[in-house]
Amino acid sequence: GALKHLDARLDVGKLDVVQWVYGAGNGPSAKWAHVYQKVQGAGKCLQILCDDVADAKAVAEQIKPQGAWFCPGGSYTPQEANDFIRWIERWAAGKK
Repeated sequence: GALKHLDARLDVGKLDVVQWVYGAGNGPSAKWAHVYQKVQGAGKCLQILCDDVADAKAVAEQIKPQGAWFCPGGSYTPQEANDFIRWIERWAAGKK
């Protein structure tokens, strides 16, 4: 029920970052891109907890890179983790 308070939270001038967790069984994160867009529209940064790398990429397709911090769940090989980091760098630079 915390989402009903989002507008009030976004009006807090000293609040720079929002981490909103949609709750168990309500994912994936990409389903909630409209919430992340609203947060970015208010000039706030985001910490986005994603189900996995695929979910993080799906969210990234719907938001701006500025101020977005992705935390994908799951376990990855060092190569998979590095591939995701390189993908995020290209996305943030507008070069997917």
